[in-house]
Amino acid sequence: MKLHVVLDDAPPKLRGYMRSVILPRPGFAPDVVVPPIRVTRPALEIDRKHVAEFGRLCHWSVSDRLPLVYPLMMLFHYHLGIFSHPAFPCSLRELLGLRNHVVQRRHIAVGERLDLDVRSSGQRVLPKGVEFDIHSTLSNGGEPAWESVHVYYLRGRYGGSDARASSAELDALTRVDFEARWEAPTGGKWEFAKFCGDMNPAHYFAPWARILGFRRDFAHTQRIVAECLRRLPESADVTTAESLRLDVAFKGPIYYGSPLILKGARESQEHRFDLYCGDGDKPAIPGRLRVVPADHDLFTA
Repeated sequence: MKLHVVLDDAPPKLRGYMRSVILPRPGFAPDVVVPPIRVTRPALEIDRKHVAEFGRLCHWSVSDRLPLVYPLMMLFHYHLGIFSHPAFPCSLRELLGLRNHVVQRRHIAVGERLDLDVRSSGQRVLPKGVEFDIHSTLSNGGEPAWESVHVYYLRGRYGGSDARASSAELDALTRVDFEARWEAPTGGKWEFAKFCGDMNPAHYFAPWARILGFRRDFAHTQRIVAECLRRLPESADVTTAESLRLDVAFKGPIYYGSPLILKGARESQEHRFDLYCGDGDKPAIPGRLRVVPADHDLFTA
């Protein structure tokens, strides 16, 4: 079975998504170790029109530098290459996006060509479920410019006793230095689903979301993370830094049209923030953006 797929063009979004949710799967078992499935695309050009579409959908001011969060939207297309692979044991419809860990090592120019490498890189069998890591890298000449670990979660009791990764939890906020309020967007639901490749109907079809146990349809997490970052206060250190790390966790849905409150603490080289949705008393998205060395190890806290 071929575990390394090399692409010379963008993968088909709809077909990849449908294969990820419809193809029969054997299911996860405690003794199953997901093999190192890999999807690569050499000389991927950062498309100016696609970046502009990101700016329009996320109300982000786009320049000649790639926004830190833009690759989060682009990469899901390639993650589908792993989830649709016959060697991946479970369906995408069973998985939840749990955390994103991102390191930008330098600024990336819009229009630049980079080598993309996406691979399954680890798993942890916990008492109440399994975490799967997908490691993605954008590099030039073998030098990484941007990389991430997306953590996906499969609920279930598989007798696991593994510990979560050291980067899984953020320290609680001990003070609030800034606050922002707005409403979760209500438009562009299907547009954003097509843009990022995550076509789960729960993001744009309220009846389906209710069948799954939610109050209504809810926003894609990457879209809301972009909303949070553009509302962080200006900081000479953080705003101008080339090498940054972003850690975000997804604790609950962000329902369209709900009032949102972003609370955060500001340090010279770090912003720690929590996003609350509606009348929830716990953050739906806790996060941290900080300056790190260019050789920072993504797999540490």
